[in-house]
Amino acid sequence: MNIFVSHSSDDKDAVERIVLAVRAQKHTVFFDSDSLVPGEEYDDDIRDKIDQCDRFVFCASRHSLTPGAYALTELEIARKRWPHPDERVLTVILDDTPVEKLPPYLAAATALRPKGNIPAEVALVFSRTERYSKSLLIATACLSLLFATIGCWAFFMSGSRDVGEGVTEKQQAVDPLDTMKFDFMSNPYYEGDGFFAFQDGDYIETTHIPHILEW
Repeated sequence: MNIFVSHSSDDKDAVERIVLAVRAQKHTVFFDSDSLVPGEEYDDDIRDKIDQCDRFVFCASRHSLTPGAYALTELEIARKRWPHPDERVLTVILDDTPVEKLPPYLAAATALRPKGNIPAEVALVFSRTERYSKSLLIATACLSLLFATIGCWAFFMSGSRDVGEGVTEKQQAVDPLDTMKFDFMSNPYYEGDGFFAFQDGDYIETTHIPHILEW
């Protein structure tokens, strides 16, 4: 999972511990905006990083929520990408900042205020998210396989029914001759130049008897 961590440079030490804990779970994390060179390309680089991430973490504190903080600019970029923060944006409150002080966009989703070890609790959130995503993927794959199996079974049964109907028609076309053969062999009758066979309760003249005799 690709994660972008937005924070104030004043909180960098606390945020770095969070990043190390999340990276230990094999996630890709971008958080050190200081490594980018200020200038016209700076904003573009930040925007590209946010556009490429799967999750956006906003580390809320009195520093990052100060008007003019660049973290609020990053938050605005995330808001434009995801109009609603649910399941995409995670707010981690680092200090005693009241929830009421959060921007409306962040308040629209659940904020994490760790009660114990901050890095461990943040890492736990992403661990659960990863397991949920994998479970959802497996469930989707199983449903796809089930529907494919049902489709193949329905196609096979449809083909079997068509073949069965064709065989039945063929048998019906042959049945009269089979009946005539059986009746003739059981009750042969000859008069003058005509051949007769017993069918449907009566003797009838037929031209099929020579062929029947060959069987």
